[in-house]
Amino acid sequence: MSIQKGRQHTIDFIFPLAVLFVFAVSAFTVLLLSAHVYADQTARTQSDYQAATPLSYIREKVRQNDQSGALSIGLIDGQTSLILQAEDTYTYIYSYEGYLKELYIRKDVDAHAKDGKNILEIKDFQIQELSGGLFRISCQTSDGTEQSVILSERSAS
Repeated sequence: MSIQKGRQHTIDFIFPLAVLFVFAVSAFTVLLLSAHVYADQTARTQSDYQAATPLSYIREKVRQNDQSGALSIGLIDGQTSLILQAEDTYTYIYSYEGYLKELYIRKDVDAHAKDGKNILEIKDFQIQELSGGLFRISCQTSDGTEQSVILSERSAS
């Protein structure tokens, strides 16, 4: 019994090679697209985090110091500041030299903007009193992302 060997055709070599090539190109394309999507998502998440963190910090500070009449807007060395008043202390939250700063100080001591503690790097910080006890706080990060929040004293209601 003899085994016959069939003729080798060129297509027998080219077809598997073509399928392998199409698979490799497809896998590489998917890899490039997913890397681009991942980079965009990471940048967007970082930007949102940088914009939301100062507002979350301020929101928590307001809730910690929630007393009727404890929230006000004032100036510290010409910078608009959110002022949280306690019995014998003030907490100033303001923007100075590219940073969101916080200064915790006794009422009988002079406050200076340079003395505050750097919280986060920001580009702009705005505070507006919309009506009695209702405040809009806006923050713009160094990359230009801007977010705002509206806060009120809970104890005032």
